[in-house]
Amino acid sequence: MNNMITEQFYELSGQLYAAALEKLGLRVGMLEQYPPIRRERLKRKIEKCLALFDRRADKEISRLEDAVLSPRDLFEKRYAKTEAALNKKYRLKFREYRQILRRQEGIVDENNNLSGELSPGSAQKLRGYEEGLEAEKRGITEKKAELFCQKEKAKQRDREKAAAVFENRKQELSGKREKIRIAEEKKADRDYAEFAAANEKKIAKINERLGETRRKALATGSRTHTLHLPPDIALRLDALCMYFGGLKAVDNLSFDVKKGEIFGLIGPNGAGKTTVFNCITQFYKPTSGEIWFNDRYGETLRLNKYAVHNIIKTGIVRTFQNIELVTELTVLENLLIAAHTQYHSGFFSHMFYTPALKRETEVLKAKALHILEEMNLVNLKDAYPVGMPYGVLKRIELARTLMANASLIILDEPAAGLNEKETEELTLLIKRISREYEATIFLVEHDMGLVMDICDHICAISFGKKLAYGTPKEIQDSKEVQEAYLGVE
Repeated sequence: MNNMITEQFYELSGQLYAAALEKLGLRVGMLEQYPPIRRERLKRKIEKCLALFDRRADKEISRLEDAVLSPRDLFEKRYAKTEAALNKKYRLKFREYRQILRRQEGIVDENNNLSGELSPGSAQKLRGYEEGLEAEKRGITEKKAELFCQKEKAKQRDREKAAAVFENRKQELSGKREKIRIAEEKKADRDYAEFAAANEKKIAKINERLGETRRKALATGSRTHTLHLPPDIALRLDALCMYFGGLKAVDNLSFDVKKGEIFGLIGPNGAGKTTVFNCITQFYKPTSGEIWFNDRYGETLRLNKYAVHNIIKTGIVRTFQNIELVTELTVLENLLIAAHTQYHSGFFSHMFYTPALKRETEVLKAKALHILEEMNLVNLKDAYPVGMPYGVLKRIELARTLMANASLIILDEPAAGLNEKETEELTLLIKRISREYEATIFLVEHDMGLVMDICDHICAISFGKKLAYGTPKEIQDSKEVQEAYLGVE
């Protein structure tokens, strides 16, 4: 009895340490990712300050320019808005006359639905009317220009003196703008240096706590289980069994998935492939056997003890055979909801939208936009998934897995429903994700061309039992696989 209580105590302690590690790791990650965003904010602040100065300077320069321009140029500058209103007025006149002609010929009904074209005679009338309107409009403009120029000439402005004032003021404002820019950039550099120093201190302090918590977690883990996976192993299944009554969906299955590799699980329909995925992610609790995983901190976790909603916190993310995007949200929002476990701000931070929560939101949004750009989806960030091509939806789903900081990505038939070109693009994308994001990829796929092309190792199963494990070449040469999977005797 005492042993059981002690074991439960250490089990609970391990879970608490794991939660603390996750929270501290997220805080460090947020602090490390925030400096570029802070630098960009300071840059935007400088641009905003200069834009405000430019608007004020432009108004002053525009007033000084009026004394330099010729009467005709000054008229055209000031008459622009009036001319736009006059054009609108004459367009309305033209449309009204065109509608009268259409009604006279009976080609438009009472609901203004057009049922034909104007006769040649009416079309000629319309062109003549349009030319008359243009001539009338030009006459009005020229008359106003003549009156304006006469008034300006009567003022007898000293244009040479005005031009000198204009040029001098332009140079003064240009110099003033440069001084403001230099001053603002120096101020931004000072602010950033102070921020960076404070940020580094925070990171160092949290890393110290992280190291201490990790040591305690390892000490506790050694009391709850003795297995520690080698550092090059990401996932281990040890004698895994999953029974549904008398049906043995998975029967004594064991294999290792190496860190950083692309691993394939193949087998005929009903072989138990998706059941294996569901056991790893704890959708199903295995009947027996162990599932071990090396997390991003190098700690060996026994996944059997985790609830399904906590698996994502270990660094394992999966996709499904069917697209599981939220159609009521935009593509960007679909990515952001995948990062919900990365928020470490508490209830009150969310209630009052504190600066800490703002920083987290900015970091995660910047991360989502970067992933969308890497996946050639950034132009769709504000679009909704409804009606998008199936291949694009698959890419969005893959992008969403990258938002979760996954070290193990489980793909359930990623090429299902894709055409040949889309499958080729997916192949290149999976390879790039594995390489650039240093993620281990574990996939189930019926497309043998894709599996043999991208997988480093493959495990073939049939009726829940392992048939063969090895490289793609070894799997292709396996007689057991040929008999069970390919139907070769």
